[in-house]
Amino acid sequence: MPPQGHPRAIAEASLDIAASPPVLWATFADLDKWPRWSPVVKSVCCVAGTEWTLNEQLELTLDLPFPVSHWRGVATVVEVQPAASVAWELEYPWDVVAVHSLRFKPSALGTLLSIREAYYGSWASVYRLTGFAGKMQRAFEAMLRNLKAYLEVGG
Repeated sequence: MPPQGHPRAIAEASLDIAASPPVLWATFADLDKWPRWSPVVKSVCCVAGTEWTLNEQLELTLDLPFPVSHWRGVATVVEVQPAASVAWELEYPWDVVAVHSLRFKPSALGTLLSIREAYYGSWASVYRLTGFAGKMQRAFEAMLRNLKAYLEVGG
């Protein structure tokens, strides 16, 4: 069930990348490569469902900023339109539900890729107050720069 109400904290970043949405999607969709360009992803795999379909479950191991730190859990894909958008929900500590989404928007350069993670739940404001959301925004910015570089050098 999607979170209700407004998020208590949000982290987001965008970057224009010189690749078409289908090319960028193909690179993004390769789960085995995520640790190569994401500074927080240590491992990811599909544990239930078919890759990139609704209700697919992804097992993730992440190194996140305080107060979450090392996290391992399952995310459920709640939206998927290949080469356009994808979103998944996961639960972080303190019953905080995070909705992580990416948007692939065609641009003059190629694709404007936007990442957004919204935090819901009564304890989600702690994520804002401890600087977690700001640190995640910087991690997303690094992720986008790394993905851009990864594409430019051919993986």
